[in-house]
Amino acid sequence: MFEFFFKRKKPVSQEVPAVPASAAAPTAAPAAAARRAAVEQAGALAGDEAASVAFILGCGVAEARLIAAQSVHSRAALERVRKAMRETDRRVARLMQQRLEAQALLDRTHNAAAALLAESRNLLSLPQLRANQVVAVARQWQALGTIEAEQHTEFDAVQIQLDARLQAQAGLQRQCLDVIAEARAVSGDPGAGRDRIDAAVEHAAAMLLRMRDDAEAAGLPKQLAPDLHDVQQHLLRLQGQASAQADAVAAAEALLDAWAAAAELPPAATLQRQWRELPAIADAAQRQALQERLDQFLATLAPPRQPPLATTMLPGSGDPAMPATHGVPGTVDAVGAAARPGSAPTPAPADPAQRRQERADAIEALKLALDEGALQRATEQDRILRLIDADGTRMSAEQQSTLTALRAELGRLQGWARWGGTISREELLASVEALAQQSLPLKELAQKVGSMRERWRTLDATAGVAPRPLWSRFDAACTTAYAPVAMHFAVLAQQRAENADAAQRLIDEVVEFAVASAGNGSSDGVPAMPPDWRAMAAFCQRVQQAWQRLGPIERKEQKRLDAALAQALAPLLQPLAIQESAEIARREGLIAEVTALSPQARETTERLQSLQATWQQHAKAFPLPRIAEQALWQRFRGACDLVFAARKSAGAAADAERAASLQIRVGICEALESLESLDGGGTTDVSPRSSRVRELRQAWDASGPVPRAAQAAIQQRFDQALQRLDAGAALSKQAATKAQPQVLCTKLRMCLVDEAEVLQPHEGASADGAERRAQWEQLALLATDLEHALRNRFDSALTARAAADAAYARLLQQNQEARDAELLRLELTCGIESPPGQARERLALQVAGLQSTFRNGGGMTTAQSARIHLVRVCGMAALADQQVLQRIETAAEAVLQLP
Repeated sequence: MFEFFFKRKKPVSQEVPAVPASAAAPTAAPAAAARRAAVEQAGALAGDEAASVAFILGCGVAEARLIAAQSVHSRAALERVRKAMRETDRRVARLMQQRLEAQALLDRTHNAAAALLAESRNLLSLPQLRANQVVAVARQWQALGTIEAEQHTEFDAVQIQLDARLQAQAGLQRQCLDVIAEARAVSGDPGAGRDRIDAAVEHAAAMLLRMRDDAEAAGLPKQLAPDLHDVQQHLLRLQGQASAQADAVAAAEALLDAWAAAAELPPAATLQRQWRELPAIADAAQRQALQERLDQFLATLAPPRQPPLATTMLPGSGDPAMPATHGVPGTVDAVGAAARPGSAPTPAPADPAQRRQERADAIEALKLALDEGALQRATEQDRILRLIDADGTRMSAEQQSTLTALRAELGRLQGWARWGGTISREELLASVEALAQQSLPLKELAQKVGSMRERWRTLDATAGVAPRPLWSRFDAACTTAYAPVAMHFAVLAQQRAENADAAQRLIDEVVEFAVASAGNGSSDGVPAMPPDWRAMAAFCQRVQQAWQRLGPIERKEQKRLDAALAQALAPLLQPLAIQESAEIARREGLIAEVTALSPQARETTERLQSLQATWQQHAKAFPLPRIAEQALWQRFRGACDLVFAARKSAGAAADAERAASLQIRVGICEALESLESLDGGGTTDVSPRSSRVRELRQAWDASGPVPRAAQAAIQQRFDQALQRLDAGAALSKQAATKAQPQVLCTKLRMCLVDEAEVLQPHEGASADGAERRAQWEQLALLATDLEHALRNRFDSALTARAAADAAYARLLQQNQEARDAELLRLELTCGIESPPGQARERLALQVAGLQSTFRNGGGMTTAQSARIHLVRVCGMAALADQQVLQRIETAAEAVLQLP
């Protein structure tokens, strides 16, 4: 039955006789007709699923079943046909499985689309709509693949509404940001007029009303409304300041007009005092203008003074004696002359021979570039030639002919380049338009769009500029494909802006806190209040933690904000650092006081309690950084613990020693009990356990005293464990003694089997003896002398069997007589009956033994002599029949039972 493994042919008698063609022809004709009829019947069932299922289940023609399977589409019918054809027709079963998987995929897609539709409707009803939510839903929708038209239409309608909401949010946010930017620009412009401030205030108020009433205001960033409110309040303050400044300017102008209209004026000192009593004017230009009017007015009251005769200094000159030459006829400004158009000298024309050589080199370079197909380099060489031709230097007829041919070739290559560029651009355009339908990760999508734009620019450089309509289509396709990336970047930019605003608010909070903390200083003779160091440290820590939790910010803005935060925190961190150093010194002093205490002094306990209370007061008043606080507290507590430990060491040392001794003795008892559990597994090797018991006894004796309450119980537990171990050891030794004869007989039989295979090897035997060695290792160990003798015999037999050693086979036959003699001595020593046929040899051995005893005296006991004979019998390689094996086993059992 396994002939196919060995490629063997069956015997001629087993081969199936061939059927003659004359006998097969009548049988094949009806089968072909039945097959055609079944195929026609299957084709007639098209569209009738129930009839097709029944036909498939009852038809025996595979082609007809496959044709009928095309009409099966419902899930129940597909499952029924698949189960029936799973072992009969794999093609039909595979078709049914594919349709079931396709239906399952459609169901999953439908369910996923329904879930995304529900999520989209839920987003539409949310008061706060985020762009990343809409993008995530749209990306998941694109990843679904084939979707039903009805669901697709509904999703598009919901997406249109979501896009409208997002656009409305974006428009509202942009208007709000514009208003905030306008307000900040007005606030930061010192020269802003009253009209600009009033307009900015009106815009801010209108935007606040719109944000309160607009339905999309809830989706805006949370900081926009507070920022808008803050800038509105700042503008209102500016408006008030502008009104006050206008009143101050009007008062100054009215005072000047009144002085000018007065018939008689008071002295100049009185006028100046009245001027100083006016409200201050913040605008420097207005203040300067009014001051000039005042100076002119005062100058009219005093007599005119003659100017001193001195040389007039030019603005910016440091030497009054230097004459002014600027603008004086006859003087020349070298720098101005060099800068005037047309003043630069015209370079001399180049040498004609040099130009001819340059033209020849350029023609050769153009030819080489055209030969290599380097179109861009050839175009550059042609441009250089045209520049050389512009000088009017004539060229030879040969050069003219060569240049004409080269430019014709250049034009041909440029034409091919434009054609190839058009093809490449169309392929590139198709690739870009296909990106919008792919669900790529944003990073990969951005890289692809960027690389395609770079390829377009490369084509512009190598194949000429593309037509404007084609470029417009490409740019629109890139913009459409890049839209998710742009939206993602817009979201990131919005988040960075929000984080920057949050950082600015945090800086403003730090500034306000620093101003409030500085307000507690002394003024007008009132003593300064001590700062709340705890609140200041907690505030700085909270600010630093909040700063670390801020999201990403633009790099330049981050540097500016970091510098602003450092500058704002400096008034707080500097005194905190000074106070922190002082507090650390105080804590170090407390630790030093605790360390210096005498443990034996009576007042040490009260002093320790006082120092601990002082430490708690300092910790509450000024908490240090956590790491420093923990380190100092650990040192302080360690010093206190050392003092308490020194006071209690006298009584605690003895208790600790007794407790440690108790734990040691408990461990010894547990170790003894674990040895007892191992003994319960039936092990016969008691020597390691005995040594372990001795070690545990020594450890028990070396252990110290234990608490009196536990002394009796632990001693009883130890004694009981030893008793159980002794009983188990006795049982194990008895079991091991009983098992030794059986193990010896088993190993002896294995040796005899291997030795028999040396003489008569058979095909089923293992060549390397691995299996036999594994069986040997599974047996228990004998005494050392017996185990060594049998193991050597076993290894020698395996080696001889593997090598087919003929010498070893002869040795097996030769050793039979020596083995029989040694076995006879063993039986004689043990007092075991020998076979009747060996009575004479037994008597001779007995007489020889008596003579040796009389001559040499009794040196060994019977047990020792029997043991030696048994080892020799077991270790001697010799063939044995069943009778000899039985004699050896009987003698071995007798020897092993001897004491």
